Amino acid sequence: MLIGQSGAGKSTMFNTVHRVLTGENFTYARQGAGHAQSVTLDIERYNNCGVDLKTVRDDSRREKIAAVVHKLPHIVDCPGMGDDDSPELRELLELLVGGFIPKETQIPTLQSKQEQFGVGFLKKEYRTSNPADRVTKVVFVQSCRNVIPRNLINCLNEVLKITDPTTLKRKYTAEVFLVISKFDLVLDPCVYNSTGSDEDSMTLEDFAKKESELAPEFNIVGALEDNRFRWANYTDKIQGRNKHIENIALKFLKRMVQPGTPQTDPTDRLEPVVDTWKTFQLYMFRLTNQIKQLFLQDMQLNITPAWFVTAVLCVLVIAVLYKLLMSSV
Repeated sequence: MLIGQSGAGKSTMFNTVHRVLTGENFTYARQGAGHAQSVTLDIERYNNCGVDLKTVRDDSRREKIAAVVHKLPHIVDCPGMGDDDSPELRELLELLVGGFIPKETQIPTLQSKQEQFGVGFLKKEYRTSNPADRVTKVVFVQSCRNVIPRNLINCLNEVLKITDPTTLKRKYTAEVFLVISKFDLVLDPCVYNSTGSDEDSMTLEDFAKKESELAPEFNIVGALEDNRFRWANYTDKIQGRNKHIENIALKFLKRMVQPGTPQTDPTDRLEPVVDTWKTFQLYMFRLTNQIKQLFLQDMQLNITPAWFVTAVLCVLVIAVLYKLLMSSV
């Protein structure tokens, strides 16, 4: 799943990957920039990187791609997000990562439903997870020119930390990778055959500084080589084939198809660690401790705790009734 702020370059990144694989230079995913920016409003899913062998005109390339096309990853291009960390966005991201929202669903429509009916409505509407749509790898795309969206990053991290209250295990085990785009602004423009101006360029030190600021946000300090990519896209300013761009894209694809953390099937009925009876026992244990604390306080004040006996009897009666109900089910 590609995620990031609007204009970070997610759709351009996908177009670059598709061009490197097929050799065809055309816009596959919608992209744009400026005041009338064309941002992605749908959840676009591209099976096997969107490669269609019929569109590959070069016979030699088509033959090579045909042998590996079934191994290429499926890519989900998420809508551009704002720097937000709200209950609404957390619910939306959780459903996306969990594979609950069908492809081509319009995000603004979902957001309007949230606003109309409140947080939690979407979880009631989309209760079934499609295993084929579950995210195994999250790729956060960040422009080296933009301010770090710490709220959005925290929102994503909190979603990935969600645990099942019964099994005490994480619901989602997707790996997180960082793509820092516009690396072509750093090196000599001749390397990328760029027609951009010197005003657009930046030093490698500045680029590395951005990396060092981002690494702690994703808990990948010391593991940058495995979890981040210095990315350069094919753009209007970069003409012709470029081996540097293609090498980066192929390295990225190789990492994406490597096996990651085993996914938990949401349809699996795992044996709960904390079942209903255990939960009741824990609540009774906490209530007993609280009553003991009150009892000790009353003893220190020389107050006769007549209510204590009544409270204990009530707890015992509730426990016995609950046990009888559970045994009869």
